[in-house]
Amino acid sequence: MRAIPLQLKPFRTVVPIGVFVFLISFTVGVNAQDERPDVHADFKYGVFPYSSEAVERFAPEPARLLISAFHKGWNLDKHIKESGNPEVEVLTLLQEFEDDRLVRGRNDYDLRPGFPVYREDELPESAPLIGETAAGFVRTIESQWSGFEELVSSLEAGQNFPREEMLYRVVAGGLLFGGMIDALFDDKTLMPAPPRRAGRREAYYAWMTEGDAGPPQLILQSAPVGRYNVFSIGPVPVDEPRVEIGELGRTAPVFEYDDARGWRVFASVTARDHLLPYFKSQRSSLLELGSRFDAAGYTSFGEFVAWFYLTSATEAVNMLVESGRIKAPETSYRYAILTDR
Repeated sequence: MRAIPLQLKPFRTVVPIGVFVFLISFTVGVNAQDERPDVHADFKYGVFPYSSEAVERFAPEPARLLISAFHKGWNLDKHIKESGNPEVEVLTLLQEFEDDRLVRGRNDYDLRPGFPVYREDELPESAPLIGETAAGFVRTIESQWSGFEELVSSLEAGQNFPREEMLYRVVAGGLLFGGMIDALFDDKTLMPAPPRRAGRREAYYAWMTEGDAGPPQLILQSAPVGRYNVFSIGPVPVDEPRVEIGELGRTAPVFEYDDARGWRVFASVTARDHLLPYFKSQRSSLLELGSRFDAAGYTSFGEFVAWFYLTSATEAVNMLVESGRIKAPETSYRYAILTDR
């Protein structure tokens, strides 16, 4: 372990963040890119499955600056010298990142981020394949649309809510960010289960995108409440994710027993038999695209696929909203589902 100077208090910033939807916009700012130095802190952090502690860690500017420096290939001494940040703060932050596997490397001269960092000028190259993949998801989903309609009709808890809103919950929450994630983790050939962070029980994929770059990333949140999981999906944060199930049931559907079983079976079968085969057919294109990013030099293919899949799935949701098949939330849609344990 590195020796940390004791004359200063260890650096640690705590930002209270509730369970919310993390967004990354896909606006490529060429002028902003031209004005930015090689190393800077103007990055946004994404994570899946959601981790409030992970997002909290990257709220402070010094955290993003350190990762940006390692992405650029700077060693620790150069970063301390160039950033002007107190050595004790940098060393304390680095120790935390190493403990949680957010930084990789054998020594101070071989440190790299523990997740991919994507620069603004790299991302336009990914747009065509993202659009193609999203369109393929939409075609696959539409080919099974009668099944979605039948499921929504069968859900007792959803009958008092607008049909297009329930279809949004099923498509986004149930299939694309639910059953399909499970199918990818089980299949393991493209996106195995996310890396477990040392010292914690959490496991998640993470990434940073520069400035306003990066396609919009819709993340499904989950909070356990007794035997239920409470979900929120939409464009804005949810202030109070932990609620009483009885209270939630007055404003959101609560799926129990037959509803919960039917939801899971439909999402699992549709993902495994239809969406997964299509996505796996893109493997060669994904390998070729992933190799073009600078982050390919220090991250795994699965980490790239996690970012790419979530980006493409979000775009598919947007396409289905534009077609009128589903209705996007103005704030967020919430629901609870009885666990299968």
